[in-house]
Amino acid sequence: MARAALGDLLATPRSAALVAWDGGVCVGAVLGRDQVRDTHLSHEVQEMFVRPERQRGGVGGALLDAHLNAVQARGITSVSLLTARESPAEAFYGRFGFRRAGRMVLLVRP
Repeated sequence: MARAALGDLLATPRSAALVAWDGGVCVGAVLGRDQVRDTHLSHEVQEMFVRPERQRGGVGGALLDAHLNAVQARGITSVSLLTARESPAEAFYGRFGFRRAGRMVLLVRP
């Protein structure tokens, strides 16, 4: 399932991905896509993962930093993502300047 989901994401127009490898083993990745929002282009980080045994070792930070630099190099200044509220992931992304969007609400339907 994960392979199919990642393949679908990479097949999306304007998608971008960075992968960290160690000895031929994928230890982490960040994937996102550029999208037209109103009158400008923005970027949404759609997936990010680091193997559990490699977390807190700098892999995720290096991946996200490089990904955000590549997005900025394309002239995109608006970047968004979804993550769990008050989670370690929210704290991680906060170190890279992400904050809660005050006016946005995630609505779900069972």
